Amino acid sequence: EQKAAHPEAKGLFFRMAWDKLLHPTGIFHPEVLSRALSRFNQGFHTAQAMAYLPSKTPFVYGETLVNDLWGAIVPRLLDPCKPRAGGKENLRRFAGQANYRISANIGVYGEAYVNFGMAGGWLVLGVYGLLLGTLWLLSRQHLGIHWGPYLFLPAVHVESDIGIVLNHISKSAMVAVAITLLWHGLTYLRRRTHLQ
Repeated sequence: EQKAAHPEAKGLFFRMAWDKLLHPTGIFHPEVLSRALSRFNQGFHTAQAMAYLPSKTPFVYGETLVNDLWGAIVPRLLDPCKPRAGGKENLRRFAGQANYRISANIGVYGEAYVNFGMAGGWLVLGVYGLLLGTLWLLSRQHLGIHWGPYLFLPAVHVESDIGIVLNHISKSAMVAVAITLLWHGLTYLRRRTHLQ
C-alpha cells in the first residue's frame, strides 16, 4: 500500500528541479552521471541473474513465460494473485537481490536466460522478437503507425521484462482498438448526416 507524498517532499522536489534548471552543469558532474548510467545498465542485472543461475537456483523452464502470457491475457480482477510488474520479485528470486529500494529488473535477456539457460535463452529471444514483429505489423495494418509508440514503448524501455511488455501491449491495444472504433463510428455518423 502506497502512502501519499508528504507536502514537504513535493516542495523539495520543485526546489531541486528549479536548482537544476538554474545550474544545469551539475547534471553532468561525473558522480551524477555515474549514478544515472548505472540505473540504465540492464546488463548488470542480467549478469547478476547469470551468476546466480543455475549455481544457487535451478532454471525455471518456461514458468515465468507462462505467467507472463497469463498476466497479459487475464485481468487482475479475475486473478488477484497474478505476478506484479516491477521486477523486484525477479531480482530477489533470480539474482539474490532483496534490498532494492528502486525499480530494477533482470530484463528481457535475463528472463530468457533464467527460463532455459544460454542456448534456450537465444531461442526465447528469437520467438519474442518474432512475436513483437508480428504484433507491430498487425498494429500498423489495423490501427495505424501512429499507435506504435503508445503500444510498444515498454519493448525498448530499460527495466522491462517480457511480462511487462506483453501486459502493456495487450492492455494498451484494447484502448487503441476502442478509440479507433469510436473514431471510425463517429466519422461514419458525421458522413451520413452530411449526405442527408
